[in-house]
Amino acid sequence: MAKPKRYLAGFLAAAFILSAAPAQSQTPVQQAAQQVAVTDSVQKKPDVAAMTEWRRDFHAHPETAYEETRTAAKINELLKSWGLETHTNIGKTGVVGILKGKPGAGAICLRADIDALPMTEQNAAIDYASKTPGKAHGCGHDGHAAMLLGAAKYLAETKNFE
Repeated sequence: MAKPKRYLAGFLAAAFILSAAPAQSQTPVQQAAQQVAVTDSVQKKPDVAAMTEWRRDFHAHPETAYEETRTAAKINELLKSWGLETHTNIGKTGVVGILKGKPGAGAICLRADIDALPMTEQNAAIDYASKTPGKAHGCGHDGHAAMLLGAAKYLAETKNFE
């Protein structure tokens, strides 16, 4: 039996630059204002409807390794619309989004593959089934990329991270 090929191409990575600066002494008014801002951002919910839409779009338009130009363009467009700095053509089709925080910050990185598999869609009855013959997201990369985009959108909107 032949070993299956592993596709490691095409990815979405978002680096969120974090604050590492020591806390400054604040007046009680500044502390109260900061608490209100934190409370407001914590109450915001991730945009599940948008994540579902992105996942279904990626699922319907699968692209195999090193061919993910449509997917990468959509990811780049979304990240830019949320104010992230983007870098494209990383490893050919990868996209990196950077959300900047306070000066002197550290960073975390979230990464997802975006490539599909060279296979036929097995669930053609769904309305978002693959529209590309011989290619399908049977691997979950469509969902993983959508979840990371949801995280990027949430963090860009709320700045709810340390």
